Amino acid sequence: MRLLATGLTAAVAAVAAAAAVRYVMIEPREIGALCQAGLGPWWCPVRQALVVVFRENLLGLGALVLAVLGYVGGESRAARVFAVLAVALGAVALVLYNAGLGAPALLLGLMRVARLDRMVRA
Repeated sequence: MRLLATGLTAAVAAVAAAAAVRYVMIEPREIGALCQAGLGPWWCPVRQALVVVFRENLLGLGALVLAVLGYVGGESRAARVFAVLAVALGAVALVLYNAGLGAPALLLGLMRVARLDRMVRA
């Protein structure tokens, strides 16, 4: 149950962080206008890089790759880490506009975490 709890905790923390990024850095129109005019806060280049990441679906794709690595890694420690990271990044992808790939990655990651957790206890 420990690995599953870790995965779920990572997902909740990731969703909270992603929501903060979305509603503080990305969505406010005023910030976007200031960044476009070159008058925005110091993190405008980070904001622009994030927009490119969203547009190219890189969060969802990354989460999906991590989920697959969690499966092909067998029962290794690396597989556990990949599965938990897939859950966290999949949750972030859902919040940050990459639901198409983020949702299956989150589900695959959760299934893998649950399975690995069961193997550890058995």
